[in-house]
Amino acid sequence: RIALLDTAWPPVTYKLFLVTGLWCALRRPDAMVLIHDKRIPGKYILRLKERLPEAEFVPFGGMNGPEAVYGSILCHPDIYFFRSGPCSVVHSPGLPPEVLDVISHNGIELVEGREPPRGKYPGTTRYNAARVGRWVFLNTRFADPAVLEEINERGLSAVHVEQGYSRCSVFPVDEGSFITNDDVIAREGMERGLDVLSISPSGIELPGERHGFIGGTGEVSDRALIFAGDPAEHAEGEKILSFISKSGKEHVFVPEEPLYDCGTMMLFGDPGRY
Repeated sequence: RIALLDTAWPPVTYKLFLVTGLWCALRRPDAMVLIHDKRIPGKYILRLKERLPEAEFVPFGGMNGPEAVYGSILCHPDIYFFRSGPCSVVHSPGLPPEVLDVISHNGIELVEGREPPRGKYPGTTRYNAARVGRWVFLNTRFADPAVLEEINERGLSAVHVEQGYSRCSVFPVDEGSFITNDDVIAREGMERGLDVLSISPSGIELPGERHGFIGGTGEVSDRALIFAGDPAEHAEGEKILSFISKSGKEHVFVPEEPLYDCGTMMLFGDPGRY
């Protein structure tokens, strides 16, 4: 499957993504895999499995050891992975090989980073970058060099922001729009012509913290927006639902449960993944 791209993209970038889309389509198997924080409450997983019966759910436990990241984000995929394209992922060194095997078997190119995330902020943010279309929001001072190289090699444009947890703070809706709880990222996105909804993080659950972040509550494909929880339960739920309805995508969610920051879910093998 070759995705249609914004014609405003530079010619080199456009050609690169056409080739990437074709290569992805040729390599992708039938299986669909969803990698998630192993600590997501069982009721959330149960309901998501009902909505995604074709997907294999793979719990992710992060990396342990004396230099491991702190507890509330220990098992969050977005701390260890940067999704640079439909068929490419930059990842921390030292991850369990069985997790990397699941990803590579789904036709995904794996690019190993230089160092793992460590300890406390900002050492935890090396791979926490948010791609929306051709733009990648991240703190370039904290990013792993492999992330910056991948952005450059794929013809994407890095947008430096002070927020190290950029992926946590951004829920991409499609290649031209996103939801965020960070005012600076919202402004930077709007300045680049993106459609942005800015909301409060209040009411998003993250055990061990005052609140979570909107970007950590789910995953996106061409066909669907997947939420751990119910956007309608958020204080600004009506705004969220109105905003995402413009995308024309299906909403996969857990009814009547608060949004839960699980550090982003990673969907592989979906022919609709943008």
